[in-house]
Amino acid sequence: MNIIIAGDYYPQGLFNWDPEIESIVKSSDYSIINFESPIISNGSTPIIKFGPNLHSTTDSIDSLQRLGFSCVTLANNHIMDFGSDSLLNTIEILNERKVDYVGAGESSKNAAKPIIKQLGNKKIGIINCCEHEFSVTDRESPGANPLDPISQYNSIKAIKNSTDYIIVIVHGGPEGFQLPSTRMQDNYRFLIDAGANIVINHHQHCYSGYENYNNGLIFYGLGNFFFPKTSVVNTSLWEEGIFLKLHFENSKIHYHIYPYKQDSLQRRIELMDEKGIQNFNNRIAYLNSIIKDRDRLEKENRLWRLETETQYKSSLSPYNNRYLTKLWLKKWLPCNIGRIRLTKLINFIECESHRERYISYLKNLLKEENSIN
Repeated sequence: MNIIIAGDYYPQGLFNWDPEIESIVKSSDYSIINFESPIISNGSTPIIKFGPNLHSTTDSIDSLQRLGFSCVTLANNHIMDFGSDSLLNTIEILNERKVDYVGAGESSKNAAKPIIKQLGNKKIGIINCCEHEFSVTDRESPGANPLDPISQYNSIKAIKNSTDYIIVIVHGGPEGFQLPSTRMQDNYRFLIDAGANIVINHHQHCYSGYENYNNGLIFYGLGNFFFPKTSVVNTSLWEEGIFLKLHFENSKIHYHIYPYKQDSLQRRIELMDEKGIQNFNNRIAYLNSIIKDRDRLEKENRLWRLETETQYKSSLSPYNNRYLTKLWLKKWLPCNIGRIRLTKLINFIECESHRERYISYLKNLLKEENSIN
């Protein structure tokens, strides 16, 4: 029994692919890909959020079906970009086309519901969740299934005795960074300890490494499957990705990694050539060596945080004007944050009880701003 799992898919229309990729997908018994945006209808309006609002058309689903995919994961940071109606519209279209989905729904209960597929003489359980951004469900509201190790633990335990294998697919991680954070590693290892056989991550727009842990497999990043980009930032990482072929046999799980490249301008994806595969193998071996060494992983994460801290610095700027903020970042304008305010912010964010109340306050404040504007 074979299952194919691919990363982030946001086509912005039709795209083309290498016949070899289609052959690999269609040769599987089941195939899963992350559907990174809602299918909108006339009158859909974007929600207010941090980051871009993405949307798709029914052509996006049609292309996936022609390529051979049978299931989409919906727990990601863009699936609610145009509100509840667009998510529900997406689910309705998936049902009409008989494409399975997991990771989002009309309520938190539905969003957290796993898929259990009978494939041959084996049952596979699939759980999908994502990190907390503007897409996650809030109790009875539509949305994506949020990453919560306790919730995922309960989901794993609920289906453990009725399935032969459990796959957990998570959407999260720092964008553009080819390594997991130590928090991610701890969480994903915990899911294996809880009874999952495989944990697979995507979202970073670049592939990462993987590890064997406690008789399970953890893949820390698949990269983009097809996700066109016009910016030249991180072009090589953005255009390269992997998808997995998992083979289940006699209680063992074998895997094969297919590295590929996308060409955003030509709107095409194809498997890497021999030279590309050699470079990929060298890179993945390097990433895996860091993932296995906790001290090195922590060091690389510290360096990454230092390199990318500007956006977090700017969030503390007392100026709304971006030009004044740049001057403030260069310390050409006075910094009025102060030690006491910084200490208070750290406490509000680090302490669990304070964080709950602080997030609730900020959300209510945003609602008030939305109602005024």
